[in-house]
Amino acid sequence: MYVERPGARIFHQTTGTGGRDVFLCPPRQPAIYGRMWKNQIPYLSRYFRVTTMDPRGNGRSDRPLTGYDFVTHYDDLRAVLDAAVRPPFAFVAFSCASMLAVRYAIDHPERVSHLIFVGAQYSQSLPQPFEEKVVPIFRNDFDGWRTRLFQKIHPEPHSLKGIEDGIAWAGETSPDILVEALRQIQNDNVYDLLPRLTTPVLILHGTKDEVVPYRHGKKFAEAVPGARLVTFEGGGHNLPGREAAKVNRLLRDFVRGEAVESTAIPTTTERRAPAPGRSARSIRMRPSTSWPPIPPGAWSRSVGSACIRPRASSSTRAPTSRAGRPPIISSTRSTRSGTWTRSWRRTSWSSRMPWRPATTTSGSATRGGTSTTTCTRTPR
Repeated sequence: MYVERPGARIFHQTTGTGGRDVFLCPPRQPAIYGRMWKNQIPYLSRYFRVTTMDPRGNGRSDRPLTGYDFVTHYDDLRAVLDAAVRPPFAFVAFSCASMLAVRYAIDHPERVSHLIFVGAQYSQSLPQPFEEKVVPIFRNDFDGWRTRLFQKIHPEPHSLKGIEDGIAWAGETSPDILVEALRQIQNDNVYDLLPRLTTPVLILHGTKDEVVPYRHGKKFAEAVPGARLVTFEGGGHNLPGREAAKVNRLLRDFVRGEAVESTAIPTTTERRAPAPGRSARSIRMRPSTSWPPIPPGAWSRSVGSACIRPRASSSTRAPTSRAGRPPIISSTRSTRSGTWTRSWRRTSWSSRMPWRPATTTSGSATRGGTSTTTCTRTPR
């Protein structure tokens, strides 16, 4: 759907049939557009009637070379809200769209039930002089600028998909449009309006946000009476993309009136790559620190390549060795002061840990560089 505005048609889309409306507003800077909410719309539309838009300059909206000042953007926003959103609605604003949301909530407090700011921003500062330091980058290295921008937006590990999406979306507009949008946005500041907000406010901000620093979001929250700040430890700028499940639940609960208080969400456990010179197999080795290294009855615990748990037998009774008896388990432990070897035979079979007859299998594990444990399984 489109609304007609002077010089441009503005695209908007509504999904879901819930009793309450939620409006997801992308940033004013048209490097990205409504598709940035692709992880929120399917989930939130189960509970709400969800609307988003593409700002002029990108997406399915027109791309004029003018009209990127605050007043024109604000009028574009009002036209979409009047045409597609039922009041009172929850206003979710990302990054520099926060400035539009603040102004709208002050002008129309009866139309906004909740305000949610993701990467809250009340002003935009740029290197000066703008024409000398910023404009040449867009003119001469647009592809490089896009890559650097979205790497900066996604400082978290394993963010390749988000970076690729952002680079592609920014490539749908032109350097001239982005330059004009930045030239206009540097003039805007709504900090003095924040104490006038009376709508319930929730702010989501990452501590590693390199686009809108965390201290900026914290200052924003302190200026709004009763605002709740949810801090994502280690989070970057694109929380809707990187922390979609957590963001979705926070949005849902806050809009439904459930308790959402100021808190800090810890960093998601980071998956680490193997250290140089160490294989993945060696990292999985966990030799026992007590003697014997592998006690009887605990053979299924993995210690190197020797202790790979065999396939389960279809029979209720595990197969035995050629002599009809459980195999002998031998373990040898070597240290600086000598070598010890112990052997034992399992006294009973366990249907939960069946053995498969095989030839002798062995492997080793090293811990701390001073102790080596060797495990050998020999059928008899």
